[in-house]
Amino acid sequence: MRLATVALFALLSGNNVDSFSTAPLSTRQSRHVMNLYSGKNNELETTSTLQSAMISTVTAAAMFMGTLAPLPDDTANAAVAASTAPVIPAAKIVAKPATPTDILASEKKAVEIAKAAYADAGKPVTDAKAKVAAATTTFNKDKAAKESAEKKVKDLKKTLIDFNDKLAQAKSKSKNEKLVELLTKNVVNTKASLSDAEKKLAAAKSAEAAASKDLAAKEAVLAKAEANLGGAKKALEKEEKNLEKATKKANEAAKKAEQKMKEEKKKAEKKAREEKQKAEKIAKEQKKKGEKKKKELEKKAQEEKKKAKAEAKAKAEKEKKEQEAAKKAAELKAAKVKEAENALKELEAKKKNLELAEKNSAQGLKNADAEIAAAAKKLAELKK
Repeated sequence: MRLATVALFALLSGNNVDSFSTAPLSTRQSRHVMNLYSGKNNELETTSTLQSAMISTVTAAAMFMGTLAPLPDDTANAAVAASTAPVIPAAKIVAKPATPTDILASEKKAVEIAKAAYADAGKPVTDAKAKVAAATTTFNKDKAAKESAEKKVKDLKKTLIDFNDKLAQAKSKSKNEKLVELLTKNVVNTKASLSDAEKKLAAAKSAEAAASKDLAAKEAVLAKAEANLGGAKKALEKEEKNLEKATKKANEAAKKAEQKMKEEKKKAEKKAREEKQKAEKIAKEQKKKGEKKKKELEKKAQEEKKKAKAEAKAKAEKEKKEQEAAKKAAELKAAKVKEAENALKELEAKKKNLELAEKNSAQGLKNADAEIAAAAKKLAELKK
């Protein structure tokens, strides 16, 4: 139970307060930004609640540990190791970004439609310009032909007048019939040429009038197409201005929302730092207590080790003395055994001598047997 409390405190006292700071969200140029901002406020409130709960847990754990009785050696060492162990950071809580919504979609769509209409209106203008260019070429050609025909008619009329004047003079003043005949023939030929030229002039005028009419019709079509193109252009400019205004408005709203979000984030980060500093202070104090306890335990262990070493030395000296005493006793015992063995041998030799000596009496033998028995008994006791 106590080890679990220590481990819990070690886990919560790490640099994981920032894990509950809100993740930054990208700003949107739309009302959706305000929705995101509202969601951000909710997240900040949730974060604040989580941080307060964590700090309360840490404080409670520290107070609970302070009320516990002294730990045994092994348990105390485990507690110290837990308080100084590296902290595993908690997984960050990342807010899932909402699906972005473009509030300028309608304005952008209107611009796209206006651009398409403007492009469609430009096609008839291009076609009409090509037709006007072709009609202008035809008109200019027919006009040039008419002007050429008019010049020819004018020249022929002048020539005819000149021939008529010369013919009149020749008839009145000259009696040269050949000259009169020649001038008459020239007048007739010039009249024929003039008649033909006037017919060609009439045809050229008719062609010019038709070309002019066709050019006017095509220019009217071009004017109408250009008017339609101008209207489409104005409509496009209007929609582009609407989009520009809406974009500016959205940018201003997004900027304000972003500024507010930054302020809220700054406040949250400040609070998180304060909570973190508080938790670190508690952890530092707890670590200090743990280190103090560790030093006390180490000192106690050194004293016990020193005591055990002294006891082991005394025991070894005692055993050495006992071994020396036992050795001396064994040597003394061996000497006494040797002495008894020698005495027994002497008595046995004495008995043998007595047996061999016929002089000796039965009483002498009896005494020798008694002495031998006593010596043997003594030797047996010494060998035990």
